[in-house]
Amino acid sequence: MLNNESKSNELMNFDLQAVMAKGYINNLRDDVKKGLEEKVAQGGWPASAPLGYRNNRDTHTCDIDQYKAPFVSKMFELYATGEYSFQTVGELLLEQGLHAKGKPDVPLCKEKIRVTLQNPFYIGIMRWKGKEYKGIHNPIISEELYYKVQDILLSRKKPNKRKNSFLFSGLIKCGVCGSSYTTEIQKGR
Repeated sequence: MLNNESKSNELMNFDLQAVMAKGYINNLRDDVKKGLEEKVAQGGWPASAPLGYRNNRDTHTCDIDQYKAPFVSKMFELYATGEYSFQTVGELLLEQGLHAKGKPDVPLCKEKIRVTLQNPFYIGIMRWKGKEYKGIHNPIISEELYYKVQDILLSRKKPNKRKNSFLFSGLIKCGVCGSSYTTEIQKGR
């Protein structure tokens, strides 16, 4: 037990044990990362299954959730028409029985619908750490439907509108602190 009156060799022994424990933790972290990357490279999904799938603890794969998968298909089909917003899709799915977890009167949030519609997992492609891998799970929708939805999402993306566009904006920096110079219009000019 360390205290204010501990000897130097006791303090050094404690410090060495702390360094060894830190090394063990770092090594364990590296092993876990390597294991997850191996699983993804082999087509397995190392995280919680997305909406429409469920984790199979026996086979360590993602199986189609027979209850929620039809809702995911319907979500893609509704959005692919180009007639519905995220909110409207959520409300239509709520009418058919898909609701926010644990809240039977609340539709899925717009962000959940957006993330689901952008996820290539539903056509058998997994994104992990910025790379795409072919999954061993069964797709829920066709590639044609998925890419049609992606085209609609891109067409609806709002461009960043700037009131004024200045030449060399963000390129000139202060030599002392490194901050960018800003631009502004004074008295309408």
